[in-house]
Amino acid sequence: MMSTSVFKKVIVEILCAILLLITIILSLFYGAVPMHNLSLWRMQHALTSSIPHPSETVSIEQRLFIGTRYINESECTYSVGEFRSTSLPREVLLEKYKNLSVDLFGFAYNMSVHVIVMDNDASLPLDEPADEWLHDFLSRIDSSSSDITYYLVYLYEKGRSSLGDYRCYE
Repeated sequence: MMSTSVFKKVIVEILCAILLLITIILSLFYGAVPMHNLSLWRMQHALTSSIPHPSETVSIEQRLFIGTRYINESECTYSVGEFRSTSLPREVLLEKYKNLSVDLFGFAYNMSVHVIVMDNDASLPLDEPADEWLHDFLSRIDSSSSDITYYLVYLYEKGRSSLGDYRCYE
């Protein structure tokens, strides 16, 4: 009788230890998610409030991305972007954003602000999430109007540590 209760106690302790181990392992994969979400939010906030957009422009839509660039690496890529429209000429528009950067603690020092004007030749490297955004946006707009210029302004940082975030594994 005594050995049966000791046996039950040992089984319960083993099951509790296994449950604790599973909880620890899962928290490593899901515990980093809020931290990465906060970093992505900070990047998005910098895009909307720290970048001096020309007053002659209008925001159309925003995009975000966090994940892997499909390069067989465990790394996080962050990208936030905003499609805008303007009546400014292309050259004037690009001059307004020339050499513009933002400084976010915890990110690359002086993160460059990227701008690409929408036209049929608009393209980015395939490992940048904004490339997919471009193709999607171009398929939905009427670019026949010559007095409106559409463009994408975005922030991009690759190669950050995944710290267990499941979205950053291929």
